[in-house]
Amino acid sequence: AQQATLDDHFQEVTPTEHVVTYSQNLFREAVVEWLIGTNQPIQAVKNPSFKKMINIASHATNGVIILN
Repeated sequence: AQQATLDDHFQEVTPTEHVVTYSQNLFREAVVEWLIGTNQPIQAVKNPSFKKMINIASHATNGVIILN
């Protein structure tokens, strides 16, 4: 008997954007830019929902798609 394969179940994903290597400084700059650009209070980064969103996004392996 021939063993089944998973090849037909996978699709190759071609990255459309450059994935930026994480650094604490780059993340901090992005947070500050987001706070200023969206007129958020500094306390927004301490909000549990913000922390949850960042935690989920930090586990993404192919980038994060944000709704338009």
